[in-house]
Amino acid sequence: MKKNSIMIVEDESIIALNIKETLFELGYDVLGIASNSKKALKLLEDATPDLILMDVFLKDGDNGVELAKLINGKYDIPIIYLTANSELRTIAHAGESSPYGYLVKPFKATDLQSNIEIALQRFKQDQAQKNQLDSIKNLNVSLQTKIQESETHSTQLVALKDGYMFDRNEKTLYNGQKIISLTQREKKVMDTLCANVGHVTSIEQIETAVWSDEPAGYAALRSLLFRLRAKLPEGMITNSSGSGYKIHR
Repeated sequence: MKKNSIMIVEDESIIALNIKETLFELGYDVLGIASNSKKALKLLEDATPDLILMDVFLKDGDNGVELAKLINGKYDIPIIYLTANSELRTIAHAGESSPYGYLVKPFKATDLQSNIEIALQRFKQDQAQKNQLDSIKNLNVSLQTKIQESETHSTQLVALKDGYMFDRNEKTLYNGQKIISLTQREKKVMDTLCANVGHVTSIEQIETAVWSDEPAGYAALRSLLFRLRAKLPEGMITNSSGSGYKIHR
């Protein structure tokens, strides 16, 4: 199982090393330690951690909150703030950058671990919601595009999983405004499955649609579907106990 990687932004070297040791003991990987904004941004150019532990106040005039805002503008990484200052004013200032946690130093290893796990879970949920919204946006763009095209010709649109759409008239697969490149045989598979969207289409039906009078056998069909599924979101086309395949909305 992959360990979650964590970056530490802390200007007190002894504290940073203690946190690093604690993280190792808790089973996390430490991507690196940065003592200021410049070093933190440099680390992020080379690798992206799963989470950042960020001191609110850094030396040499660096501000952890401003650094967090800068990171949020470029990356999707949850941030937990560390500070020795428990004043409400400090907490309110740190809250401007929507952190995923807040720890007042010194803290226990159990508090550190619980904050990290909660932050990672919240971030996972937030990303899932974001992906869902992106899918809806893609679907809306696809619909808008096809509605405009329908003014000149009739279309048979099939809405699919994750905002994808298949135009059965043109045998074209869309993800938003992007056209997904398909071979002629892949188009025939998509058209056959979309004619029965949400239900199982038998292997024989698919083979007949793709090869007509020259059946190539189940091995060839499996190979074709393997290549097609690699171009689609996971779970869009599923196998139904060897009896056929189903495409999902």
